[in-house]
Amino acid sequence: MDKLWFRFKLWWWFSFLLIFRRKHKCPLQTNQLVKFQIDRDEEYYPFKNGEHLLFLGEIIEMRGHCVIVNRDGKVFWGYHTDNFGALTDDEI
Repeated sequence: MDKLWFRFKLWWWFSFLLIFRRKHKCPLQTNQLVKFQIDRDEEYYPFKNGEHLLFLGEIIEMRGHCVIVNRDGKVFWGYHTDNFGALTDDEI
């Protein structure tokens, strides 16, 4: 009886995870030029508002966080993808 109960709980938990798991889609594409845009205080970020950067991609294990490279070649990671917006053709 205990094995059956354990299997049921395990099945229920995995089915719950599969049903209610949110699928996150990153609005930016890999290797895309982006600009830093934020409404909050900038002093905690190494970027200036409107600075152009290269978006290398989203971190798989940290959905909503990305890897960014600035013009000097420094690589930054762990910043929220919401803080970056795609450049238009006129801005490039």
